[in-house]
Amino acid sequence: MKRISFVLMALHLFLHSYSVNAQEQKTESNWSWGIYTGITPHLDTELKTFDFIRKENEVWDDYYFDYVEGTFYSWNIGLKVERRFLDNRLSVFSGLQYLNVQSGMDADDYGSSNFMLINVSQSEQGVEYVRVKGFDQSANYVGIPVGFKYTPLADHFVNLYIQSQVDFNLLLCHNIETDFVNSSMNKYDKTVESLFGDPASLYTTFSFKGGMKLGNLGGPIVCLELGPTFILSNDPSCITTSEVGFNFQLNLLLPFK
Repeated sequence: MKRISFVLMALHLFLHSYSVNAQEQKTESNWSWGIYTGITPHLDTELKTFDFIRKENEVWDDYYFDYVEGTFYSWNIGLKVERRFLDNRLSVFSGLQYLNVQSGMDADDYGSSNFMLINVSQSEQGVEYVRVKGFDQSANYVGIPVGFKYTPLADHFVNLYIQSQVDFNLLLCHNIETDFVNSSMNKYDKTVESLFGDPASLYTTFSFKGGMKLGNLGGPIVCLELGPTFILSNDPSCITTSEVGFNFQLNLLLPFK
């Protein structure tokens, strides 16, 4: 009788332990982590105006925009953690990312003038200009994304979802490289860079994207996302300005075991 009681008690403890372990595994399966990377070309890039830049024999004005091309795009790479709720329909995520913003302006070789004149000094003795073909700026940020994701359909290997996200990015460093017409003018590189000032120390964006998931929950998942990204802060570029870009992002998510 004692043996039967002992066996029943051991069986009860085993089943209880198995049940608790299964519930813990089920809870853990609601968590995922992963890596992601993306690129955001900006669609409405405009050149900023500067008093120290002029075209040969002409002051800077709207007409000059016909002879200068501007660029503005960014790319990022990061780590994220995601938690699912409501039968895996709603997800909340955050993480840590590195963001690089590239921008610049270049004189149009096919226009009437293929260089710009930069006023590097001005005094009673006169004004000193250097000839420049263009500028390229690189601004480096570290940021935290915070977002929500909603999947309207039950889980399938291929599934669609929508996502909204806010990114808070802090400036680490930046530099501006000047392409002088004459290499002997490279000594003015830091002088020209200082004329532009600094990009935004806090770069904040909001994005709304659609996504496609490949993979089942509980295993590796690949996600492709795309949609508009809106700039909420001051520009991260000293050279060009923009309000909206179009983000393409690739994610690899793995379950927490």
